[in-house]
Amino acid sequence: MKRLAIVVAAAIGGFAAAIIHFTHAQTAQTCLGDYPRDSSYSAHFSGSVTMSETNHTIVVMHNGSPVSGAQLCLDTFMTGMSGMAMTTNGTEQSSGHYQVPFQFAMGGPWQANVVITKPNGQQIGVPITFNVDASGVNIAGATASP
Repeated sequence: MKRLAIVVAAAIGGFAAAIIHFTHAQTAQTCLGDYPRDSSYSAHFSGSVTMSETNHTIVVMHNGSPVSGAQLCLDTFMTGMSGMAMTTNGTEQSSGHYQVPFQFAMGGPWQANVVITKPNGQQIGVPITFNVDASGVNIAGATASP
C-alpha cells in the first residue's frame, strides 16, 4: 500500500509539474504545419531521452550523411495528451548534431516533427516517435523506478 501511495504521489506531482512547465515555458517560433516530407532525410535523438536532461541532441541525416548548416525547429507532444506540447529551436553543435534545449516533464511515449530549414530556404518535415525515460527522477519526494 505504501508503494502504491508513492507511485500515485509521483504521478500527481509529475502531472502538476508538466502543467506548470508547459504553461510557463518560453517557446520558440512555431514550426507547426504541414511540411514536405522526404524519406531521404532522417532524424533521431542521440542517446536516451530522459526527464532529468535539460538539453537533448538530435541527429539529422540526408541519404546517410550529416546535415550541416541548417536551422532546426522541433514541435513535440506527448502521445494522447494534447496539452503536453512544446516548440523549440535547435542549435548546431557539430556536423548533423543539433542541441534542443528543453526538459520533458513526463515520461512515456512522445511524437515530434523535426523541421529542417536548409540554407537555401527549403523546409523538410521529419516525423519521429520516441519514449521519455522517467526512471530515477525524484518527483514530490518519491523516486520513480521501472
